Amino acid sequence: MQLTEQALRARDDSARLADAFRLALRGFGNTVTVISTADGGTRHAMVATATMSVSLEPPVLMIAVNQSASCHLPLVSRGAFCVNVLGAGNVALGEKIARAASLDRFGVGNWAHCEDKELKDIPFLEESQSAVFCTVRERWERGTHSLIAGDVRSVIASPGTDPLLYCDGAYGHFSIF
Repeated sequence: MQLTEQALRARDDSARLADAFRLALRGFGNTVTVISTADGGTRHAMVATATMSVSLEPPVLMIAVNQSASCHLPLVSRGAFCVNVLGAGNVALGEKIARAASLDRFGVGNWAHCEDKELKDIPFLEESQSAVFCTVRERWERGTHSLIAGDVRSVIASPGTDPLLYCDGAYGHFSIF
């Protein structure tokens, strides 16, 4: 792809820069996850694609959560969360959770709770291909989002992996060439 003169000039105008950045981000393919937590006896969840591994030793996972999301404050308050990685067959499940009102998201899918003492009551989706339970290590606020680094405390993982991916406004899955 060759950049046009108009695209190169996008850096000079903040509105055009934001539009160009949004367009560029459409090309980032990401794993679809559901981030879940519980605080004060209430469960919270949101669909997210902004997750990444940071370190294997020690195991650390990073998530980005919009500060206006209904899940943000409870997640920060509780200091623990689960990243549920959806499989390729979970498109409908992810879409239903994303469209549901905050309190109705747990009416979608089969939810269980972590048994670990430190992570007690953190919900996870039984249909997910993996569930990674974390405690918050650090948090940084940048623009509209909080970047949250979590120490991995427990993992439930299926032997097969075929993650649900999201790119350019569409769902897909990985194929090996």
